[in-house]
Amino acid sequence: MMSPREMDERRTALEERRRERRRMRRKRAIFYILCVLIGMALLIGTAYWSYNHQRALVGAKSNNDPTRLNVLVLGTDSGLGGGARTDTIILASIDIATGTIDALAIPRDTRVRIPGRSGYDRINAAHVYGGPELAVRTVENLLGIDVDYYVRIDYRGFETIVDTLGGVVIDVERPMRYVDRAQGLDIDLKPGVQLLSGKQALDYVRYRDGLGDVSLVDPEKMTFGGRVERQLKFARALANQAFSARAIFSAPKLFSQLRGTVATDMPARVAFDLLVALQELPSIEVRSAVLPGTGMTVDGASYWVVNEPLARELVNKRILHLPGMVRVEVLNGSGESGVASRAADLLRTKGFEVVGVRNADRFDYSTTTVIAQSDARLAAQVATALGASLPGGGTTALPAVSSGADVTVIIGKDFRI
Repeated sequence: MMSPREMDERRTALEERRRERRRMRRKRAIFYILCVLIGMALLIGTAYWSYNHQRALVGAKSNNDPTRLNVLVLGTDSGLGGGARTDTIILASIDIATGTIDALAIPRDTRVRIPGRSGYDRINAAHVYGGPELAVRTVENLLGIDVDYYVRIDYRGFETIVDTLGGVVIDVERPMRYVDRAQGLDIDLKPGVQLLSGKQALDYVRYRDGLGDVSLVDPEKMTFGGRVERQLKFARALANQAFSARAIFSAPKLFSQLRGTVATDMPARVAFDLLVALQELPSIEVRSAVLPGTGMTVDGASYWVVNEPLARELVNKRILHLPGMVRVEVLNGSGESGVASRAADLLRTKGFEVVGVRNADRFDYSTTTVIAQSDARLAAQVATALGASLPGGGTTALPAVSSGADVTVIIGKDFRI
């Protein structure tokens, strides 16, 4: 039995651990909203410093669509050095032709396979293991798309940046009152439409309700709630502010503030041309979504488990502008009994429509190959799902065995499942 002194020491130690956990939660509160704010502010800043350069054509490094850029926004809470987990992961897909920006929030606890690592992990660990480059590869594998550039942001200076932009008008949906002395929080926001200052904006995105970061509110309608949804709402409002005339005049000050908190592999001339192209459009529409899934406990750990069919449909429609369901035919080119059926079952679980399972023209294919009947991006999705290879020449015309197939998969002797 412990003595009174030992009990006091234990209570003190427990309280200190609670304070540390609260401090860590405070840091992890930030910042899905930085998706559009910092990305767009970065473009404004680079445009200011590059205005006298010759305009360059906006072009993606790897996308087949020259009018669309996919930018991965990574928010960290410990500076720009390596080793920090990414508390914010948002894919911003920018359609230059229409002025539509699709912001897809990927919850930080999303269960994924990280390239080069064994087993499953949370997606926010990818940056720890391999920096933004590995984070990009992980997202590409998860979504079956190409990411053109990344923007990595630290949350320092957030209040100042919002104030420099002149604040942001937003409809606060409910009274938000929360005090936590250990975290230094004293949130007191009234409901209604109002202009939020930098501090108020920080309070708004940090406020935590009973839904946590993200929660599946309505499974039938795939409606989400929680802080992530609120932060995406704020991102849309702040993006509009970032494109305002006031923001253009604030560009020099913004750029000086961003230099210490933002890193990107996007060339300044590409950013400049992108800004000019978007400024010439009559309007900018920002649409947001959360990667479909459900919070689950797997092997004792909490994850956001992706609903792959719904995620595939969302990515195809919003990011790739492709049909929601990709039709696939699977051909057995290895001669192993049942291998094509196993591959077909795997594709179905990942949201693809299998329209035919048959034998190939021969059984001596050494390598599994994925071939597009129409759009090479469809083949890339299927190849990612199977861990297979694409033909060296990209899209290849191949007579479809099953009518209506978008992609043909020839299973070779290297396929293992």
